[in-house]
Amino acid sequence: MTPLFLTTPPRDFFGEIDKAPLTPLISFDFEEIDPPSTSKKREDRFLTTSSQLDHYGEFNTSEALKTIRMIHRNMHLFPLLPDIKLDETRLPEPPTISGGTCSAMSLIVASKFLELQKLTLSTFEILEVLMMDVIRANVATSNARFRAIQAAFNTIIVPRTKEVAPAEKTKLLGVQFNMQATTESPLFEAESEDPEKAEKITTFLKPDGVYVIRTIKEADPLSEEEIVKQEAMGHTTVIYKKTIRSESRAYFYDPNSGIELIETVKELGKQIQLSQKELSTIFDLKKFQMIKFIEGPM
Repeated sequence: MTPLFLTTPPRDFFGEIDKAPLTPLISFDFEEIDPPSTSKKREDRFLTTSSQLDHYGEFNTSEALKTIRMIHRNMHLFPLLPDIKLDETRLPEPPTISGGTCSAMSLIVASKFLELQKLTLSTFEILEVLMMDVIRANVATSNARFRAIQAAFNTIIVPRTKEVAPAEKTKLLGVQFNMQATTESPLFEAESEDPEKAEKITTFLKPDGVYVIRTIKEADPLSEEEIVKQEAMGHTTVIYKKTIRSESRAYFYDPNSGIELIETVKELGKQIQLSQKELSTIFDLKKFQMIKFIEGPM
């Protein structure tokens, strides 16, 4: 089975994975969308590409502070675990970010997919054109805005007195885009594959909706920087599942590659499991969790 990821996952707000410049590994003309087919080559399953190019560089401190203060101002409206917060004193000086912006990019894509979820559409072709527009208009590459948001996200801190799951931290960051979590999966081991786990993943993703996947490497107990976040590094991606006229399709968004159509929805768990195992093997990201989001109360 072909892995979902095309490119190396970058650094993000919980640590670093990749120090090399990020460029897409594929470039295709997707203006014409063919109906899905089990015989499609993998490159033909990509609706459009995305890249974290330009993730490295300066960010606007005032914009990062706006993000932190906006989240703190509105977090009481959301069901969140107490004492998880952003600490503006942890913004770097000088204001530069050298890690990736996958969380900022993935969460804005998730929020745009939630807007699409409200539309009544007659065909997947229409939906897929709208999805391509979302990517091209918002996350074709990284930029200064995402660097500022990511810098704010990077300041996250959690209580030392309790174990905090990846979902709980992702829920806080979702406030930035008015996204509220409704449920989260168990915390899965990323390095192994088994049919029972694949079935659990497929079952969790069965309802239509927008899901964020957070994959992490656990904190080194000797690293203060990692302990305050209870993570060393990670990667954030999105699943969008939609049913039109009794047909279901799933789409996988990775900020390093773009949107890929998952052709066999009933094997979605196997596909996700394989992609997570790849992250585990290459980057030592050992655990992952999925979170279902809806539009928030703001």
